Amino acid sequence: ETYTLSILEGIYSPDYYTNIENYNIILDDEKVEFTITKRELVITTSEAYLYNEKAGFQTYGTEQVYNNEPYTYLVVHDNFTIVDGLSIVDGERISVNAEIYKDGNLVDEVKDAGSYKFVIKDIIYGENALEDNYSITISDDVATYTVTPRNIVIGLENIDNATKIYDGKEVVYSSSSNNFVLYEGTTLAQDDELLITTTLKDEDESVIDFAINVGVYTWTYLDIQGVNTSLDNYNISFYNDIKTSTFSIERREVTISLYKVDDSYSHTYDGSYFD
Repeated sequence: ETYTLSILEGIYSPDYYTNIENYNIILDDEKVEFTITKRELVITTSEAYLYNEKAGFQTYGTEQVYNNEPYTYLVVHDNFTIVDGLSIVDGERISVNAEIYKDGNLVDEVKDAGSYKFVIKDIIYGENALEDNYSITISDDVATYTVTPRNIVIGLENIDNATKIYDGKEVVYSSSSNNFVLYEGTTLAQDDELLITTTLKDEDESVIDFAINVGVYTWTYLDIQGVNTSLDNYNISFYNDIKTSTFSIERREVTISLYKVDDSYSHTYDGSYFD
């Protein structure tokens, strides 16, 4: 903004030693103009302002392993990076709203594995800051953040050649979520559920629906799917690259003896059948 200065009244002596009467001062009508220019700066987003409301903390760095935790862009003062120009004046507060994009698509939060960009949508002038005092340019170079897939090592249940004694009951592979064993200290993200499907074969390599009789059976991995999460959030490998699991049903041992009424029972031969 441009300002104009002009002399309104006469000149006064600034100190005791100067006598104004010693001067014949003519006041000029000329006015002086001066301009206060806008404070120029170029800003962009910062990955340091990703905020997990559930856990109550901010992230640091440019990537993390998928953990099924949602993050949004935190709106607080100075939540951006100045890439060129001057700083914000001390005592003034400016913040930004940022939109989150994943693979070019607008999303509400950072959570699933993938690459994210944070694009400034609005500039918010807060405490003592006036928009007219700033010329802020939004940089095309935006902050990025990567959520990498979570590594897990799995194996089929009963991978240790489990056995059972024949009991006349059908045996099928579990159809419950997370129906596998995790190895090498790997874990699923909190509340995530995956589901494995298998085929079952008997000793003749015939595919069957269930095992019930004595014999050796083999579960073979067929497929895995996410129940409440995307498989893209995981890098899945099999323990020792084993995708089968065998188990056996063993014979049931029983002891039998001939039935008799009591020790004193006897029969005199009479030529007839005895039963």
